[in-house]
Amino acid sequence: MKRALRFVLLAPLLALVANCDSMQVVQKNLEEGRLVPEDAVAAADFLNEYRHPLAPPRRAPAGLEIVLERRSLLAQGAKSLVQIGIATAPPAFKPVSVHALVFAPANPAATELKQLTQALGALRPHAAEVLQARTDGNLKDFLSAFVRQPFEGGEHHVVLLVGSYKGFLDLSGLSQRERQDLVDLGRILAAKSVTLSVLSVGGKPDFGFLGQLAATGRGTFSVATESLDYEAWIREDLRARSAETLAEIELAVQPMNGARITRVLAPGGVRVTDGGLTYTMTGLKQGRERVLLAELDIPAKTQNRTNDVLGVDLRYYVPSARHYYKAHEIVAISYVDDPNLALPHANEAIERSLLILKTQETVQSVAREIRNRRNYQAIALLTAQSRALKQAGAERKDSELVRDAVILGQYAERLYDFDGAWFQSVKIWNDLSWDTDRFRNVYR
Repeated sequence: MKRALRFVLLAPLLALVANCDSMQVVQKNLEEGRLVPEDAVAAADFLNEYRHPLAPPRRAPAGLEIVLERRSLLAQGAKSLVQIGIATAPPAFKPVSVHALVFAPANPAATELKQLTQALGALRPHAAEVLQARTDGNLKDFLSAFVRQPFEGGEHHVVLLVGSYKGFLDLSGLSQRERQDLVDLGRILAAKSVTLSVLSVGGKPDFGFLGQLAATGRGTFSVATESLDYEAWIREDLRARSAETLAEIELAVQPMNGARITRVLAPGGVRVTDGGLTYTMTGLKQGRERVLLAELDIPAKTQNRTNDVLGVDLRYYVPSARHYYKAHEIVAISYVDDPNLALPHANEAIERSLLILKTQETVQSVAREIRNRRNYQAIALLTAQSRALKQAGAERKDSELVRDAVILGQYAERLYDFDGAWFQSVKIWNDLSWDTDRFRNVYR
């Protein structure tokens, strides 16, 4: 498999950092000594930033996996959570030429230099050659020249490593208009079938800007933190780059025999109509999963011939096959007389999802408590959730839950020191109010 590594050093650094999963953002803020605003974890689909252990489909590109909080209910009926998962087949790796572009200060700090070195070390095994480093002082001018290449001789993938910058207000020559131009340059690469991924190795990234840049480049997003596994990062990036995107995905959920959906816990923004719902997605890459968590109200036992409570239909299009696919599942429950057989929270997958959503709620609640100067209440919230994550992560050998437990524990420790700081008011205003645009900047 031929992969060419192009090592380009651009100086001085102008900016750029990619969007990434919310807990990486939290960890990055803590490593920089910042408080964490609500916007850092405000993603409507926070739950699907995590991997879900769904069984891959056997005979189709995608399939359904549905679990109930409890499959046995007392005769009078009850409410039960239901998690509907869409699993996809893993992708096959495709040959690709990899171009690594490094945009960093001429003299990066020790931590930043270490992260750059580790990222390049992970990239090199996938390269057939390392081209001579070059210097260019303007990112927009450089990318404008770079995208004009024909990119012939197979498929191409660009990995942009981005170091520290002062901030856009301190930089001449990179206005809002020019940032939009950079996003559009990503579209030019996409038009040439060149993918673009972004890894931030610097401080104070503009997540909205580079998140959109990488999105238009159809690549992945990540940020270098103390816990980042660089080998796993590049493997996941190249795997995602090889994955086909399933399109026109529609999930229709219709209750049966008097059951009804009362609310959707995740993703946010999914509406319930006539007791059922339709959830649509523009695309889902191979190797990824998507879950929907909802509450189902199941009526009392009747004389119906079946105990079916839910019908689920999945429809999607596979561009390479030029074919639409369908999947259909019926969910049934059983009625029992023994209340011990009808206890809730008996499903590990749903318990894990609830724990993840509780993490999002905790981080947002902590920001509100800090504004109200209740730092010890914030520490109590973080400590309780960290301990719950640690226990669940250890029992299930779940690396994502263990990671979150460590991050929340670090946040709690930081707040012990923050309680005695004399500059609390300025810090709260800066970190939780003034310096939050970069979490929600929007580019077309």
